[in-house]
Amino acid sequence: MKIDKCICSNITFSEVKEKAMNKNVKDIDGLLEAIEVAKNCKLCLPYLNEMLKTGQTEFSNLILEKQ
Repeated sequence: MKIDKCICSNITFSEVKEKAMNKNVKDIDGLLEAIEVAKNCKLCLPYLNEMLKTGQTEFSNLILEKQ
């Protein structure tokens, strides 16, 4: 299974990463403030945290909580 987007906001993690870089976002709080993502179910939050740490935008394993 490929996990690569916020389904509630219908935006890929690649798109989020690009917007975050353009807005110089460094942490999850800044990301949530600057970009329309993770507004409903919030299942993408652990992946967004990992994306900010590593730059990875596609995941094949489940991350169940904010790390």
